[in-house]
Amino acid sequence: ELKELLPTARKTIDEYETQVDSLSENLKNKFRDEEDCRTLVLEKKEKYRKVKQDYYAHQNDMSLVVSTFDLLFRKLDGNFEEADQDIENARYIDAKSILTDKVGPVVDQVGKVMAFLPNICLLISSVIPDKIASLSSHYDEMVQGGYPLHHILLRSDMDAMAQELKAVSERVQNLNLTGVQQELDRMQKQIDDYLAAFDKEKEARAIFEKEKDGIYSEETALENGFINLCHALPKIRTIYLLGADEQTQVDTIQNTINKAGASKRSLDTYVHSATKQPYSILVDKMHTLRDQAADASKSISEFQAYLQSLKNDSEAANSALKVYSSRLRQAEKAVREINLDSVSNVYIPRIQELYGTIDLLNSDLSSMPIDVKKVDADLAILKGKGDTLIDEVTKAVQDMNAAENAMVYANRHRGTSGEVDAALVQAESLF
Repeated sequence: ELKELLPTARKTIDEYETQVDSLSENLKNKFRDEEDCRTLVLEKKEKYRKVKQDYYAHQNDMSLVVSTFDLLFRKLDGNFEEADQDIENARYIDAKSILTDKVGPVVDQVGKVMAFLPNICLLISSVIPDKIASLSSHYDEMVQGGYPLHHILLRSDMDAMAQELKAVSERVQNLNLTGVQQELDRMQKQIDDYLAAFDKEKEARAIFEKEKDGIYSEETALENGFINLCHALPKIRTIYLLGADEQTQVDTIQNTINKAGASKRSLDTYVHSATKQPYSILVDKMHTLRDQAADASKSISEFQAYLQSLKNDSEAANSALKVYSSRLRQAEKAVREINLDSVSNVYIPRIQELYGTIDLLNSDLSSMPIDVKKVDADLAILKGKGDTLIDEVTKAVQDMNAAENAMVYANRHRGTSGEVDAALVQAESLF
């Protein structure tokens, strides 16, 4: 009877053993899931702890997002509590889902933004508002000081800037940080540019007030100087020949002075405008007037120097006439004293030609108006040919005197040497 029960009992034992093994494996899996969940929750809590530690270290700079982070931390604390309860109740899949899908991404993202969020919050809550306040203070100070600033910005522009900062602040409070740093950088640069433009206006005012009277005086003196030049020209034309080139110079000066006059009237219009104009624009127009006046003044000075050169050249030519007339007479006298046809035939025709040049130059200087260009050309011929001829005549006289002295010296030994006597006979014949 026991033998009959044994197979059935064995089967029952085997089934029981299988169920025990299955139960054991299920328990192991449960313990493994619990261990994995507890490891995961420790990992996420450690990251969360670092995020909170980083936040509290910068909390003073992050007052803008305190309420946001308080809400975020309450939410994360709730997620961790829910995950812990799921683990205690063996709902490991639910716990993993909370830690992986809800807690993990948020903690990781917050950890990343903490690298730059404190700086953004500080810019929004302190730095940029202070800059806007400084800009507003400078604006009011300069307006009260009589500076026109409508070309730089208006009060409404600063109000718009404050509204823009408020909108960015709301985005940051919602942790919508896309493009925020770029917008804040742009706003800071814009404020810095405004302040730099204010400084430029201050510098422009100082320059305008320092230079205005002097430039106006220079332009007035320039106009008076040109008027005097124009009044003197008719008389100058009766003395010196002025051609088309000189008239072109006068016309060019007139055009430059007209431009300067137009610039002065334009500057006067801006200075006395019902709406006060920016000093930077006034300085630009004033410097345009200054440069045009300087160009005209330089042209007048050059033209006056040219007119003076006409007088100088004429006087120099007149003096040269006397000098070269005297030197040619001396040269002619020397040639005639040499009293040799071979010498006279070389130099007398050239001397006569130069006398003709002197007569021509004298005619140039006597004809009104004097053609100074022709005077200079004829004087150059007289100097060039005259100096050459006078040098040659001087050398011929020197050679003659040297030959005479040599023959006188040799004549002392003539009676004592037939050889010397023969040489002297030949020298006297050549002489």
